Amino acid sequence: TPDTPLRTARHSLDVLARAHLLQRDRAGRFGTHDLLRAYADRLSRAHDSEEERRAALVRLFDHYLGAAAAAMDVLYPAERHHRPQAAPTAGVLPDLGDPVAARAWLDAERPTLAAVCAVAADRGSPGHAVRLAALLFRYLDAGHHTEALEIHRNALRAAEMSGDLGGQAHALTNLGVVHWRLADAASAADHLVRALALHRTTGDRAGQARTLSNLGNVHWRLGNLREAAGDHQQALTLYGETGDRVGQARTLTNLGNVCLRLGEYDEAAVHQRQALSLHDLTGDRIGRARTLTHLGNACLRLGEYEEAVVHQRQALALFRQLGHAGGEAYALSGLGDVRLRLGEYEQAAAHQRRALDLFRENGERYGEASALNGLAEALHAAGCHDEALTHHTTAATVAAATGETDQRIRAHKGAARAREAQMGGTMSAPDLRSVAVRPVAVPSTGPD
Repeated sequence: TPDTPLRTARHSLDVLARAHLLQRDRAGRFGTHDLLRAYADRLSRAHDSEEERRAALVRLFDHYLGAAAAAMDVLYPAERHHRPQAAPTAGVLPDLGDPVAARAWLDAERPTLAAVCAVAADRGSPGHAVRLAALLFRYLDAGHHTEALEIHRNALRAAEMSGDLGGQAHALTNLGVVHWRLADAASAADHLVRALALHRTTGDRAGQARTLSNLGNVHWRLGNLREAAGDHQQALTLYGETGDRVGQARTLTNLGNVCLRLGEYDEAAVHQRQALSLHDLTGDRIGRARTLTHLGNACLRLGEYEEAVVHQRQALALFRQLGHAGGEAYALSGLGDVRLRLGEYEQAAAHQRRALDLFRENGERYGEASALNGLAEALHAAGCHDEALTHHTTAATVAAATGETDQRIRAHKGAARAREAQMGGTMSAPDLRSVAVRPVAVPSTGPD
């Protein structure tokens, strides 16, 4: 019951574990055998009223909603206003007083949180499913894309069943971001366009801004740069009207990436520095890490190599502190690009190999193609032309599957250089200005 003292609850669990009715894992959590679970469910159906069973489920949903909100507030405090609020729960919450504990709890409970979202959608608590998915968005975006698809789909289903247009709009936006991450631009655009229409129907300007900025990222990926810039400008206007500095900073970073791909390197750096100033005001550490990576990319294009190294190292350290494997991969790949231009070929290759491993672990195929090309360029510069050709060829295949034109062109050009070198031709260095700009992993040129 909710008023059972914690010490009493622990004693009861220990007694059940000693009787082999519960199983304790190494993390100190308890589970039951499937047959015992089925038996307990049968007893509950026989002896508990439907109201009692419903109340128990609501207490469970409230507990996970409250704990998830507490963990997210510790990890991402600057975005608290972007997340739904969770009412205080009657039960005892875990100790989530620092980022390490908060992330450890989320990591351990991730399968349970996904199950809770599904059960809430199925058992008549759609509001819990919608809010839990929205709460977890930023955590899931760090690389947990399979779980994110499941959770946000359940949230969308719950919102549709309950007629919650706002919930549908946010779930569609979140799904659009996941599909963007997984290199399915068509599905991403479809979800985001549907979300934007619903946000306009409900009059949610903050939701419109977030969706427009993410839609701009899809257009950026597809090479529709003027359309992307227009989306980000609209988002900036809406964020300005709502006074959302976090959203403004992230959209400035996205807009800076569009300028970078347009070859407007000075303007790109200006946007990134404006975003950094706003991050200083809001304390948005994950946003700051992304912006630092993109500023490093701009400095690289401007020939400011040492400054680029500083920014990429700062971003890498922040991403690692935050446990953000996706961002870490992009920072490593960006750092590898700089090392290549500095003539440090072994370090460049090492950074790209580590980035490639992370991209493949996270299922981010856009980043995979970019790291493959970066690795091939470092190997080519080091004289390893056979390996370079192999990685460029693989990059071309990945880029063709994702529709990433710039990475595909980069791969074909690199493969031609490698073949020329194999035949004893002139070994030309890669043209930096033809190299595609990499996205950094999260709301900036990534999800807002």
